[in-house]
Amino acid sequence: MHIGMITCQNLDRYFVSSQFPYFTRDDQELVNGLLANHWEVSPVFWGCSVQEIKNQGIDVLVMRSPWDYADSAKNRSLFKEWLSELDQSDLIVHNKPALMLWNLDKHYLQDLSVVGVPVVETTYLDDNFDLNREFLAGCYRQKGSFVLKPAVSAGAYDTVLIDHLNSLDCLKAHNCEVSDLKLWKGNRSFLIQPFLKSVMEQGEWSLIFIGGEYSHCILKIPKSGDWRVQDELGGSVQWCHPSDRIKEVACLAYEKIPLAVANNPGFAINDDDGPPLYARIDILLDHQNEPVVSEIELIEPELFFLKRPPEGQEPFLPAIRLFSDRLFAPK
Repeated sequence: MHIGMITCQNLDRYFVSSQFPYFTRDDQELVNGLLANHWEVSPVFWGCSVQEIKNQGIDVLVMRSPWDYADSAKNRSLFKEWLSELDQSDLIVHNKPALMLWNLDKHYLQDLSVVGVPVVETTYLDDNFDLNREFLAGCYRQKGSFVLKPAVSAGAYDTVLIDHLNSLDCLKAHNCEVSDLKLWKGNRSFLIQPFLKSVMEQGEWSLIFIGGEYSHCILKIPKSGDWRVQDELGGSVQWCHPSDRIKEVACLAYEKIPLAVANNPGFAINDDDGPPLYARIDILLDHQNEPVVSEIELIEPELFFLKRPPEGQEPFLPAIRLFSDRLFAPK
């Protein structure tokens, strides 16, 4: 079998494999596992035409690191169009393009909440909303510290923390000062969520599901003085065993994904599609110390194949084997 791993042309700001520049170090472990099964693996840049993919003789596509799609309005639009093109094709794609299109916009949190999944309290600002400093100051006075993030983003891109009124005068996103809020917002939708201090005190749990099964959990901890947990922003990750309650909420969220999508008339998935090949459920503790879903990642999440339990092997081979086994498993 010939597997196409979807990536982007420049991963320099991430942790790139020393073996191959178009894979991350984490995905390289997966690639090595697939190669060990005598399968061919090739990088495919997102945006590549369906016909070109077919000309390469690729049997199945796996979305892994198309991470620059969130970098600009143009990229976001092109990526969405490309997913729609894949959805209309006869290519085998993991995860299903329709599922990824649903997951692309964080309004999916509304759909999860409707079907009974506890999620971070969220206020949604549509693309026509007049985002201004007076409004944000009012939100801070009413609710206290909060996080402002685009509905379509990846890797905390353009995500900011408002933790005092002075922060509105030096609003920054990825170290770029935002001098013109209206220009910065553009025609994007945004989310406002309460800042949960537990992320700095305890971290964020990422529970990985592969082929319909819970696989493993990683605890992500921000660097000292920061609140963002991404490792490319200085955060650290470690293997962990989640509490029963955290695992219960994550499993509920995972099980409810098909229903949440089905209840949204803008998306269609088939009942016989089976579970997504991979999913990552991110969990935070709210102000009542209860676990809530902060995000569900069905597009391009890091799956932490490089991490392993203290008593385990290096890298975490069971997850790689499960991924490999389920890649071509019949529905």
